[in-house]
Amino acid sequence: DPSRLKGVALVPSQDPPAAVKELRRCVEELGFVAVAAPTRSSSGKNLDDPDLYPFFAEAERLNVPVAIHMGAGDGVAAGIERFDPPFYTHAMTHPFEQMIGVLCVVVGGILDKFPRLKVACMEAGAGWVPYWMERLDEHYENMQPTVPWLKKPPSEYMRSGQLYYAFEPDEKTLGYVIDFVGSERLVFASDYNHSDGKFPDAVKSVTQREDIVPETMAKIMGENACRLYGF
Repeated sequence: DPSRLKGVALVPSQDPPAAVKELRRCVEELGFVAVAAPTRSSSGKNLDDPDLYPFFAEAERLNVPVAIHMGAGDGVAAGIERFDPPFYTHAMTHPFEQMIGVLCVVVGGILDKFPRLKVACMEAGAGWVPYWMERLDEHYENMQPTVPWLKKPPSEYMRSGQLYYAFEPDEKTLGYVIDFVGSERLVFASDYNHSDGKFPDAVKSVTQREDIVPETMAKIMGENACRLYGF
């Protein structure tokens, strides 16, 4: 149902020219509204690798956000070289890889090089974001000469209109994250139809909360996503 369901493109990030071509086809011919990207491709490229600049340039030109997502099954995620139990790898890879992704797009200068590019961090919750803001700002304060291309503290990029963060329905610290990060930076994610997704009351579990005012609720449950995806 194209009036309700919108596609997210999967492209071969290990081959940037092919990724650009497929992204263009998915958006211009199929009507997809975003493109997914791992934080590190199977060819070993992090998101701030110059070889990926044409990919980001095309996403910016097409006005579609890059949705960062990576899990243990990708084969190159943080921590999987140390652990085998899925409890360990699943708990680690999602938030740690999102931290790495933000590190690359912010400190690596991607958001400055592509000022109209939007990036969304998916399926790791949002509780890690305040911590990462403070830690990166501390490093910027103490080690700014090592990143001379960075024009402002990392937290300012992370609060800007270029970055969004998907939160999960049962995050107890959501109210704090909203206050710290900004109500316009968060988007709802149900994680349907994964085994750890909340169904059928994922939406209700958020909208019935009493610690989020109606104006903010409208943003995080719909308005922000419309802005992110250009609806």
